Amino acid sequence: MRLTRIAIGATAAAAVAWMVTPAVSSASTANSAIPHYQHIVEIMMENTSYGTIIGNPNAPQINALADQFGLATNYFGVTHPSEPNYMANLGGSFFGVQDDNQFYCTPALASTDPTCAGTTVNHTVQAPNLADQLTGAGMTWKGYFQSLPPIPPSGVITTGPNANGPYTFKWPSNSVALYASKHNPFVNFTGTQGALANMVPDTQLATDLAAGNLPNFSLIPARAPTASFPPATPTWVIPFARSWRRHSGSRAATPSWSPGMRTTSLTRVSSEPVAVAPTRVAVMLPRS
Repeated sequence: MRLTRIAIGATAAAAVAWMVTPAVSSASTANSAIPHYQHIVEIMMENTSYGTIIGNPNAPQINALADQFGLATNYFGVTHPSEPNYMANLGGSFFGVQDDNQFYCTPALASTDPTCAGTTVNHTVQAPNLADQLTGAGMTWKGYFQSLPPIPPSGVITTGPNANGPYTFKWPSNSVALYASKHNPFVNFTGTQGALANMVPDTQLATDLAAGNLPNFSLIPARAPTASFPPATPTWVIPFARSWRRHSGSRAATPSWSPGMRTTSLTRVSSEPVAVAPTRVAVMLPRS
């Protein structure tokens, strides 16, 4: 699986990407040539391949950003399909997972839970991940998720067919899944699985930016099936992320399928309060 990274910033993940860097400062150590960033924002563009985007005249803005800020092309996923790559992105390994089954699946549940069919290894692992390390260092992190399912007044349910909130298998339905737990690797690790306050709707991003509360690390899976986006959402990332059609939608129906992604949208971070600190954004283009 080839991934592509566009440099709006930089993080380690399975993808090819580019990065935009509104502000950079150098560390004062012997490795002073390595920039030190206060904020890393990683946007995972689900199922949007390098060949589909780079050089495509229908995606002029993203190509302009890649040309201006940097394009990393020797960047690869570790396996197929999505879930193990998200786990590896956060935990450094896919831990033997080879499917998109529910995060709580075990081999014992393979024959009783339809979301666990074919499971051969535990999908929840007791291993340190990036978020654990950040917490241990006194730093902050969040996952911003589109269409994050609500937790009803009756309370959170973490397993089974009635799992809710970030533990929902697919939302709002299996056929139209604007949210899927396979794209939320925080639930696959025991150390972050219960961190509900750190797994928030993507609409929270605008609020956090405006208040200067962007965490040190932000993960934003972007997988809307529509090219439209709420014009009232004052954020540099959500219009960008929602301007793409991924595997749950159709690019063919929208010849110009990147109108919502503007350079000003991506660089707006420079005018937000958080921009007083060095910030880097990495856009990952998984799977060819």
